[in-house]
Amino acid sequence: MRYKVSVVGSAGCGKTTLVHSLAYNRPPRDTTETVDIHSMRLRVGSETVSIRLWDTMKGEYMGGVSSLAHKSACICLVVFDFVSRPSFVAASQYVQKVLGLEPDLSIIFVATKCDLAELNHKIAVTHEEARAFAALYDSPIFFICGLTGIGTNQVIAEMSTIIARKMASSMPKSVLSLEDLEIAPPSSRCYC
Repeated sequence: MRYKVSVVGSAGCGKTTLVHSLAYNRPPRDTTETVDIHSMRLRVGSETVSIRLWDTMKGEYMGGVSSLAHKSACICLVVFDFVSRPSFVAASQYVQKVLGLEPDLSIIFVATKCDLAELNHKIAVTHEEARAFAALYDSPIFFICGLTGIGTNQVIAEMSTIIARKMASSMPKSVLSLEDLEIAPPSSRCYC
């Protein structure tokens, strides 16, 4: 089975670094603005499924590519930079845009660059504010460092949980046997 996960957020917020951390367990070699698709395998229960991570760039939301990035996706990672207030504010616009395109999308919020916040003693958003924002959409939020990979395993675990729920909901409700398909014998009464 193959599942699509779209990744959105402001330019420079850490989307590509997050995607590379998820797919390859390392940061990217080049961090130029990208629109790219990366593959990864994810363990969901006893199955291994293929995930296509759609790494988008900020500008694509102003054009026509946005609907393609989210069409038939099962999860959207809404990414914001923990040390940038404008990035956090833009996350609200991104989540509204993607839910407008795909209302059944599961949202996972990801706050990136948490290591910089700690090193520089500078945060633009409090943990409480970020959690309250995610709660508005009844969605989880994770605080990560894409360069070191800290926190990315939690994002992967949440993706696995969401996909497991979607797999379970798409299974047939019941299985018919051949006996269920047999036609009942005609009644002995004649209605001629």
